[in-house]
Amino acid sequence: MSFPDDLQIKLIEHSGNALVLGGPGSGKTTTALLKAKYLIRGLQPYQKILFLSFSNSAIIQIKSTLENFRITFSKIEKSNIHILTYHAFCYDIIRNYAFLLGVKEKIKLFPPEILKCELAKNGIKKNSEEHKQYSFKVFKERGLIEFDLFAPVTLNILTKSDHACSLIQSLYPFIILDEFQDTNIQQSQIIYKLASKSTIICLADRQQMIYTYVTGVDEKRIDEAIKILNPQKIDFENRNYRSKNIEVLRFGDNILSKSPQPIPRSIVFKYYRFNNQISTGLKSLIISIQKDLLKRENISTPTIALLTRTNKSTTYVSHQLTATTGQLSFPIFHNIRNDENDLVFCNRVLCRMLGITFLSVNECLSLILGEFSDWCFMNGSKSSIEKGKKLAEWAAKINRNQSVSVNIVRNLTQLLITIKTTVTGQIHLDVKSIINLCKPYSDEFLKRFNSYLSVANHFHPNSKLTLDVNDSYLSNGSYFELLEKYESHANRTRILDDDFSFHNIDVMNLYKVKGREYDAVIIFDGLHQFALISDRDKKKPYDIKKVLRVAVTRARHSVAIYCNQGNASINKEFFNIR
Repeated sequence: MSFPDDLQIKLIEHSGNALVLGGPGSGKTTTALLKAKYLIRGLQPYQKILFLSFSNSAIIQIKSTLENFRITFSKIEKSNIHILTYHAFCYDIIRNYAFLLGVKEKIKLFPPEILKCELAKNGIKKNSEEHKQYSFKVFKERGLIEFDLFAPVTLNILTKSDHACSLIQSLYPFIILDEFQDTNIQQSQIIYKLASKSTIICLADRQQMIYTYVTGVDEKRIDEAIKILNPQKIDFENRNYRSKNIEVLRFGDNILSKSPQPIPRSIVFKYYRFNNQISTGLKSLIISIQKDLLKRENISTPTIALLTRTNKSTTYVSHQLTATTGQLSFPIFHNIRNDENDLVFCNRVLCRMLGITFLSVNECLSLILGEFSDWCFMNGSKSSIEKGKKLAEWAAKINRNQSVSVNIVRNLTQLLITIKTTVTGQIHLDVKSIINLCKPYSDEFLKRFNSYLSVANHFHPNSKLTLDVNDSYLSNGSYFELLEKYESHANRTRILDDDFSFHNIDVMNLYKVKGREYDAVIIFDGLHQFALISDRDKKKPYDIKKVLRVAVTRARHSVAIYCNQGNASINKEFFNIR
């Protein structure tokens, strides 16, 4: 296939709005980059090309595309392409123009975990009308904005101020939209608003629309864009630039077909019978894939995605990989890309524990119990809320210097005294120390805290956050700024969707893998709450089949499905094999 080919040249030379359709790895992003390179020459000195995506992983894909196709961009050309997530784009507009809506406070993210906690404390049901009123009130009075308000508030600003809208259109005369099929009502309306003066290029694939459960995401979005934008349609159907192994793409496409096919030779199904075999089986499978890719493709450190159905399954699988029992008693190090809410609270508790470097034991106790209380409220169940109330009561009593005789208080007191004598001022070492110190304690709160911290703490050696915290400790002689720095890090990374990878293996749910690429993909199927296929899927199979197709086609070289033997037939049915 020539490069660029006729279809790519058609887009490059087209001067108006465009819609580029195509499946996974069909070259949509590559063509968009070629178009961007062509457009740069016509920009004014202050202008940029805006590339919007739902995740920062698109940036990684773009870099990979540049390497694979040897598209040369000068430093000046690269600086003229502004790559942002939809959230980051909206957040920038809100920070600059929220005053138009009467907001006087500095704009900050209302962290999702704190929002959930506050809703539960106030007895407000999530996504209710009361929730909307509460969120707008907090935004207007305190400048705190939750993610769900990013798009509607941005649209409100652009609608209210022709000046703000014109300024953004002038700055971004060309806007490229990745995964356009997944935009919700307000996100698409923002684009239509800007389209009056900016040229819009949409990249889309109807069969990759897997977020239909998200409010406002509609299967008719592409047809709506065609009607409103009147774009030049360019279809890259049946093209494959990603996978070196054509069987991977065919296997993925076949999931949505009506004709079951035999399992291709390069697609592996591995089975286990009992849960105590999972840890050894997964580790063996990963090692086997690594050896195979080294032998066949000469890839010494392959990237691998291990995918599960839910966040709960992700945590379960992560524990299996870090287990030090069984035939393979060594851990497989990996990144866990789980629901941030629990992980953030876990790390907030950690920050409070290290507050013992500048606070008294009672002051630390009260703050830690307060974090555990909020953590319980955030989870939202009746039993969790009751636990949250109890923890808040104990925290209040300790604040009044009253004694509280319960396990968590006794354990924390002992733990804090020990932490104070073992602190090194190197945060990644102190985290390891706290993990080990917590192991003997079996109360539910410390046990839960330790289970999260041991698989997904945010303080890795040589990361920017870790180096910043360590410098702060040297300056203050304590972890005085730790929580503030962590909050800033957590909020920034969620707005930008920064991709901090410390290992070559990612563990995540099926939905998070969209937009990423790996040398190999492993899909895990467990029993009961960890099952890949739910009872709901059996009634509406097409939705999960689209998700499975997206997951499979993230792989460049190989795919493995690790199944419980009892689920073999249902998995074969949903992967459409015989």
